[in-house]
Parts: sequence; C-alpha cells; structure tokens
Amino acid sequence: MSNFLIQGKVISSANGQPVPYASVQVFQVTMPGYATSLLTTVSTQLNGTFSAPFTFASPPRPNVILKVSQTIGGVTTSIYSENPATDTRWSIADVVNLTLKASASAVTYNPPPTPLPSGTQFLFTRVGNIGTSYISQTNGYAYSNDGTPPPPYPYPSPDSDAPFGSTLWIGGWFGTGLTTPSWGVQYYKVQWAPGIQPAGGAGPWTDVADPLSNQYFDFATETWISQSMGPMTVGGVTDLYQLPANPGVIPWVFPDLIAQLDSTKLPTGAVTLRVIGYTGAAIPTIVGGTITTWISLYVDPAYGSLKLQIDNTPPDAVSISGVNVNGVPVPPCATANLGSLSTDYLEVDFQAHDALGHLCVYSVNAIWGANNYVTPSPAPPPPGWDPAYDNYGNHINGSHQWTGSLSFKTRYYGNLYDKSTVMQPCAYDLRLVVSKRTTNGYGLIYTGYEYDFTFILTRS
Repeated sequence: MSNFLIQGKVISSANGQPVPYASVQVFQVTMPGYATSLLTTVSTQLNGTFSAPFTFASPPRPNVILKVSQTIGGVTTSIYSENPATDTRWSIADVVNLTLKASASAVTYNPPPTPLPSGTQFLFTRVGNIGTSYISQTNGYAYSNDGTPPPPYPYPSPDSDAPFGSTLWIGGWFGTGLTTPSWGVQYYKVQWAPGIQPAGGAGPWTDVADPLSNQYFDFATETWISQSMGPMTVGGVTDLYQLPANPGVIPWVFPDLIAQLDSTKLPTGAVTLRVIGYTGAAIPTIVGGTITTWISLYVDPAYGSLKLQIDNTPPDAVSISGVNVNGVPVPPCATANLGSLSTDYLEVDFQAHDALGHLCVYSVNAIWGANNYVTPSPAPPPPGWDPAYDNYGNHINGSHQWTGSLSFKTRYYGNLYDKSTVMQPCAYDLRLVVSKRTTNGYGLIYTGYEYDFTFILTRS
C-alpha cells in the first residue's frame, strides 16, 4: 500500500471566499466504464482548506475525482462535482494541491479584516471585501485617487475611484466593552444621511430597514442555520437589528455583518452611515419590554461613521453611431470595400459615456469569420482620433471622473491591416463593450454593455 495526499482549498465561484465545514469526497475511477469507488471523506476547515490522506494499492497509481457537498438548514446539497469521463486526474502524484470552485449556492466564510476593538468603541470594518481603510472618508470612493498628493496616484487601476451600488454587505464591530455581559449592546440601528458629515451631524437621518440575515454553524447537527437578525421592534423602538451571538466562538458566515443595505433606495452621490447601539433595561431580561440608548457608546472618529459614494445607474450611452469607408457611410448589413493604401480607412464612430463620470473601460473590436479578432486594435491612434480601447487608468487626475465621450472616432487604415491575414474579406461584427466602476464590494456590477454593428467587408 502506498500513501497519497490530496489537499487544497474550496472557494466560492461567486465571491472567491472560503467554503467552510463542507464534505470533500475523493473517488477512485476505474476503467472500463468510469466506475467510481469512495477512497476517503474529509471536511473543510473554517478557512476552506482540507487535507485528504489515503492509502492505495500501487502500482498502478490512483485515478481520482472529487465531490463536495454542504449541509445547509439540514439539507445536504452538492456544491462541486467532477465528471469521471472528463475530469478524472489520471495516475496522480504522491501529493496533489487543488483549488476547487464551488457553486454560488455554497455558504462561505467572510473573515473580518480587523479584530474586535477594545473598550466602548464602534467602527465600520468593510463593505463586502473592501476594508474601510480603502474607502475614502473624504468622498466615499473605494481606492480613491484624490487630487492631493499629486501623481503618482496610489491606485492607478481602471477600477479605482469606485462608487458603490446594489446591495451592500456592510461590516462593523462593537468593542468588547459593549458586548460583554451583563451590560452591553444587544440591539442597534443603522442610519443614513445625505452628503459627507460626521456621525453626530445634522442629518436628516433615516433608519435602514432592509432585511438582514446571517448564518452560523451548529456543530451538534453539523449544519449551517440561517437566522434573521432584523429589523425588529423592541420596547416600541423600530428598525432594530440584533448582534450575532458569541461571534468569536460560534462560526458565523459574516461575523461582523451589520447591514445588507439596498443602496438603490439611497440618492445618487455621497451618503453617510452611522450606527446607534441599544441595551436592555436589565440584562439578560428586558424589564417591561423597554430599552434605553447606550449613552456611553463611543463612536470612533475614523470609522465610527462610513461615507459612501452611491451610483446605481448603468452607462448612459453605449452605441456605434456610424461606420464609413473613406468617408462614405456604410449602413448595417451593407457591403463596403477597404483598399490597402495609407489613405484608405474604415472609420467607426461610437459612444461610450457615463454622465456621472464613473466609466471604467471601453473596447471596440472588429470580429470576422470564426471568432477572428482584428489585431492590434487601432492604438495609438493617428492624431485627432481615439483608441479602440481605453480605460480609466489612463485618465486619473484626482477628480475621480471620466465620462468618456458621445463622439469617439477610431480608424482601421488599409495599409496597417493586411488583407490576406489579419483583416481578410468577410462578414464583420463591430462590437463595442463598455463597463462602469460601480462596485458592490465584491466586484463591478455594470459590466459588459454591448452594441454590435454587422456588415460585409471586401478588400482591394
């Protein structure tokens, strides 16, 4: 018998987070017929890692596939499954390292970026995977490139200066002095106000009342259990949420989750969030059903309030407004001839525009035949013309704005694109793709807006 080890990590295909307390099964695949037999079963740890040692009568070396399942609410569900006919790992090495991407339905663990603060502090920790230290509290953008200091800017990437949109999973911690029995925060409100202002600002402040749920792992039944955290009314106080019980002891999916904020209900532009903690009149019993404000709650001056820039709008213009060859318009589905001289050109006029200035990237591609792309794209362009590809990283100037244009023009010159190789006569699809920088904390949400223009190109 020989010893083998398959180890690695299970992560979510949706957000890249680890998948904890899932069952990982390793199967031997035998030919003919792709018959399978179970070799071993192990569980992932809280961080999604697993180690599956087993013995096998070798030679020959084992041929293996893996399957992963998770028990959620008492129901065991497959979240990753390999097909023996297409996914078998033949004659594996002694040690195999893997990363398995589970389905979006898997329960994931979202480890907090910071530990619990001490004393009577509250601080916001993150929005999705973006820590609050990466969110400007001057303007509310994630990965902000402010006007000062001057370039080089700290985040020169196309998706920097990102506003927020859609449903936002917001994290925050109450300090150990506020969560330690017998006195401490039992409930809390999340409120928002327009503009950039301190937690004690004039507002007007509006309660967040979106449903909030979390999940914890019950070791006794080995299942993930969903629990509603609010909003609720206690002692006549509305729109209250409750804290996860023992987040340092009981595994919660999102230990510091305090709100699942539907930002589409908020105005476009900057908003400020704050949290108010409440405690029962007596702990653990609430006398008379009344609660009182925890008046000694300390709001951390850096992160006790959270400023976010909100944008829930797609790009306002994505279109190919015109195509011409040497100045002669080409209607859709028409035939046009492009010569091979330096004076011959195919011009594409297009719009890639966002009025709020949150454009991320655009690209124009000429596609022909069976998925053939004309390369390279026209860049750098001739003087006075626009590149067929551009992104926000080329336009960072401290203003956080790039609107794009309603009148982009790019050209394919006949002498630069050989008619017998890269740009042959064929049916063509001119495809414009545009994305914005708006994020939900896990990724961009307004991506891949397309416009297609088809025609037939001949060459001479």
